[in-house]
Amino acid sequence: MYEGEPVHRADVALEWHELVEAGLSRLDVRCRSIPCQRSVLSVRLIGQVAPETLARVVVQAEREQVRRNVEAQARTGTCQNVARLRQKPVRAVWLEGSMMSRREAALRAG
Repeated sequence: MYEGEPVHRADVALEWHELVEAGLSRLDVRCRSIPCQRSVLSVRLIGQVAPETLARVVVQAEREQVRRNVEAQARTGTCQNVARLRQKPVRAVWLEGSMMSRREAALRAG
């Protein structure tokens, strides 16, 4: 994902040296670790990250899948902790036409 796109909770920030080592020409990208199934034949290889970087992405993808499972269970009412989940309100701030945290907004403004 390029930096101009809204940040997702599953995004993994990549250091510039990881991007260079991967052979990527752009340094303004991050990895969105959303578990999905794709045909390997349809994927175009543009670079390869180090095993350490891939391990970080895998951990984040596993966390994202757990979150999605809990959300799906909460929607269908099969979650054991639905009452506890619904007690906490979800809060988001919409700034400058995209979703960003207050910290990101402060960094862009400063």
